[in-house]
Amino acid sequence: MVLTTDILALEVRPGTLLRIATNTSAEQFSSAARAGDARATAGHLISIIATNHGVEAAPLALLASYLQTALLEMHAAENSFNQG
Repeated sequence: MVLTTDILALEVRPGTLLRIATNTSAEQFSSAARAGDARATAGHLISIIATNHGVEAAPLALLASYLQTALLEMHAAENSFNQG
């Protein structure tokens, strides 16, 4: 029996690896951002950049739009909570 596993990782400093999600998408990035999950949002961002072979090919305008929307929603929710 042969078991193979494809694991993608980014070495952030010698001996420290950051696992890359191979099945990520802009929509998953958006969902994590809207949920306020900073760790998952950052993980999806790094994974998207890595799987697109760099910043130049990543859909940064789309991701920025999703993040801006999520931040505005969080801000609006915070303001309505503080006023009500």
